Amino acid sequence: MKKINIVFLFVTMISIFGCAGSGSSSTMPPTSVQSISPPVITLSLSKPVVNLGASSTVVWSSMYSSTCIASGAWSGTQAIAGVSEQTPTNLGANTYTLTCNGEGGASIQSIVLNALTPVTEIKLNQLGYKPSSEKIAIVPAVAATRFNIVETNSNIVVYSADLSEEATWEPSLEIVKIANFSALKTHGDYELRINGVTDSGRFRISSDVYVALIAA
Repeated sequence: MKKINIVFLFVTMISIFGCAGSGSSSTMPPTSVQSISPPVITLSLSKPVVNLGASSTVVWSSMYSSTCIASGAWSGTQAIAGVSEQTPTNLGANTYTLTCNGEGGASIQSIVLNALTPVTEIKLNQLGYKPSSEKIAIVPAVAATRFNIVETNSNIVVYSADLSEEATWEPSLEIVKIANFSALKTHGDYELRINGVTDSGRFRISSDVYVALIAA
């Protein structure tokens, strides 16, 4: 009787420990390794083209960055986001570079500000204009917003209108404003006047304005 009880106890213990052993054989899920992103930089200009001596605003921001350094046409330590008014000192391309560093490494971004030779005088067709033709003048990008056409002999203003917004004149790659006086059709001799700019040369509006040129 005692021998049967001992055998039963031995079999029961084996069964218990066997179940415990099989439960401990389950595997743990693998541990994932998270990557750290390098800095992401956004860099822009309020005006990509300006006259030499004029300014444009550099705007930037960065993600995953701890420090940023400017180089090229500007220099020094910069905040990870900000704005800075910049005046190019060289004609042509002026490159503004920003390098930002973070736990994920370093990133570099650059942007180019083009500086053009400024227009200093009014440019128009000195031969003159026919009454029905388009009549425009190229004007320096001054603060003035209006222009006047003055009759030369009487010095009376015969036409006045708004200047265009400042823009790049593609034929010459100059930053200018446009004076459009196509609505003026009366024959006569005139000058164009704008505050802050030397008066234009005399020009004529006449049906026979090109006769002398054709005859030559």
